[in-house]
Amino acid sequence: MLKIDISQIRGNLGEFQDFSLLFDRARIDLEHDWTQGIFRLDGTITNVGVAYQLRGKISFKTQQSCSRCLEPIDADSSIDISAETSDVDDEIEEDLYNITEIVREAIVCGEPLKPLCKEDCSGLCPSCGINCNISTCACETEQLDFRLERLRDYLKN
Repeated sequence: MLKIDISQIRGNLGEFQDFSLLFDRARIDLEHDWTQGIFRLDGTITNVGVAYQLRGKISFKTQQSCSRCLEPIDADSSIDISAETSDVDDEIEEDLYNITEIVREAIVCGEPLKPLCKEDCSGLCPSCGINCNISTCACETEQLDFRLERLRDYLKN
């Protein structure tokens, strides 16, 4: 669990507290395997009167496969987080602000749906399977939707 002691800013409107945490996947019960190693969270908690505002950045390493060419992608990633909670919420208990769920949710939602090794990745040839970023093949690239073949035949005549 990730908990931050907010006793110094509790009851002091406008006060803020900077923090930095290092943690691993097990500490936040994260089952996704696209992240690697240790996470670093740097942020600030501000007392805004009726609530506490959390702002920060989670930095970590990722390891995924490109969704087009299937090459491995190792990268440094970061996710910005922002949340607000009040004294009556379940996240605050005895001057400790539990940010575990906020952090886990940010990481899970931050996973790229279709990671790419580069923006202009050519992917794999649909016929022979060669990585088109590395070499070219002699396969026919024009693939017509089978539903349009009769139209193509009509236009040829």
